[in-house]
Amino acid sequence: MGTRTNECAAIHGDKQQNERDWVLNEFKTGKSPIMVATDVASRGIDVRNITHVLNYDYPNNSEDYVHRIGRTGRAGAKGTAITLFTTESKSRPAPAQRKPSD
Repeated sequence: MGTRTNECAAIHGDKQQNERDWVLNEFKTGKSPIMVATDVASRGIDVRNITHVLNYDYPNNSEDYVHRIGRTGRAGAKGTAITLFTTESKSRPAPAQRKPSD
């Protein structure tokens, strides 16, 4: 995702907590303007001014979808969320079309 080593940071459940904290700090301070994350970053992380969320894989349910896209457009700000679809997921209703109890 770029030629500079600090341009993109990654956070996932296989990282130690101190590594996750470091990555999150790099992202929050803008040293790594792009963060690639698993669902480990979809809850409990408050980072201001996130403008875009890209769902590479299809969320399992509407609750996961809401938590993922909830990283953008916070506190009245506008944000963009994009979800990629595959042939396997195209027959499933989009998370925004499902009832919250799904």
